[in-house]
Amino acid sequence: MPVEPGDLPAVLAGRAGPAGVRSLLCGPLARAALQRALLAALPPGSSVRIRLRRSTFKPGRTLRAYYDVASCSDGTAGGCGPDWRRIAVAWTAAGAGPGPAGDAADPTEAELRDRGLAGPFSRLRLDDPAAGLQLLVAPLDPAFPQLGRLCDAAHLRSRLGDYSVTAVRYRPGQRHVLRLDPRGHGRRLFVKVYAGPAAPVWASATGMARLLGSWAPVPMLLPGDDAVVWPGAPGAPLSWWLRRDPRAAATRLAEAGALLRAIHDARPDRARAGLPAGPPLEDELAAITRTARHIGVLLPPVGRRVAEIMARCGDRLAGCAGEPPTVVHGDYKADHLLAGPDGLTLIDLDRCAWSDPALDLAKFLADLCWCSRTSGAAGAAALRARFLAGYGACPDERLARLQALEPLLLVKMAARRPRLHDPRWAGLTTALVAEADRLSAERVTSKAVA
Repeated sequence: MPVEPGDLPAVLAGRAGPAGVRSLLCGPLARAALQRALLAALPPGSSVRIRLRRSTFKPGRTLRAYYDVASCSDGTAGGCGPDWRRIAVAWTAAGAGPGPAGDAADPTEAELRDRGLAGPFSRLRLDDPAAGLQLLVAPLDPAFPQLGRLCDAAHLRSRLGDYSVTAVRYRPGQRHVLRLDPRGHGRRLFVKVYAGPAAPVWASATGMARLLGSWAPVPMLLPGDDAVVWPGAPGAPLSWWLRRDPRAAATRLAEAGALLRAIHDARPDRARAGLPAGPPLEDELAAITRTARHIGVLLPPVGRRVAEIMARCGDRLAGCAGEPPTVVHGDYKADHLLAGPDGLTLIDLDRCAWSDPALDLAKFLADLCWCSRTSGAAGAAALRARFLAGYGACPDERLARLQALEPLLLVKMAARRPRLHDPRWAGLTTALVAEADRLSAERVTSKAVA
């Protein structure tokens, strides 16, 4: 059933269910409203093509969506070229606060126009109160005023050389990643942009890269831009191989396990330098509960199952023996392991910290479960066994915490990775939560984990 403007409160409260959310994200009325907002800021006779990439939902507050938009001025969308622009849209409940653009247009929008980064749009913030949406066009983000400079080829030329810029991730108010492709000879670079000082992140990531040697690239700091530059590495993400050729990926899993073990076994006197303490485990559990709230609102029976898993695993963790913290990657998953001709390269070191090694293990095993389920590949148990064999024997207390944490990390993936606009969202989310429930019911034994 298409969502009318008057239905917005019901959708944002979750009362319209998954179908209502999906209709607001990609239904014909919503798409028409989005096109109207975009065309109001484009030259007369323009047309647009829109594709939805990502969506997130905070019940009672905000539904966010991230689209790619291609515009052309010949009056036919079929004539649009291959260049796409990132946009961010928010539908916000009354009283829940501003959308992605903040309370007012930011003065950096004028700077972006001066730099020639706005065109063909006459405005980069577009609001449509009748449709209840607020919209930002890349590279505008009031929370990241340096983003425009980093998208300006002239500014980059003065700092790094001659590059073209592509937004890999455009998340206003949250995070941004840019890809820099050399206009000639040179190496592809990736730029991660930070809302706060980037120097501490760069220092800890550099320390970790030097600790890992050939397994990780060394980043570069861009002072004054609060950004860290990473050199591109050869190979495709291990997640790509897991989806397309699980047998080939399996040969890399033992190396992935050995690499993680090398991180966890790093000498404390070398690893502590520059590495912050990781957040308390209680913060991670609270974050998972918040992240999964929309599951309970849209799928109440599944939400009750999530609550049971959280309680069961929380009780189990409370009874687990601890161990001294180690160096951790903080976001160890198949996307961050590039499989190249000379082995694996580990990227995204900006969450490296001094924390519980079981978190890294649980994250990777939950990620393996996700990759296996979404690719339809058989043999998930064999892939898991290869990784754990590469990691090697570890203390019983770490295994116990791993088995308590893995279902929680799988719940987190069930909350974040299935796309709300995907008609398969309910089925995939339910299946992932069911798998987390099964894992959480297993007895804590070394044999069960391995």
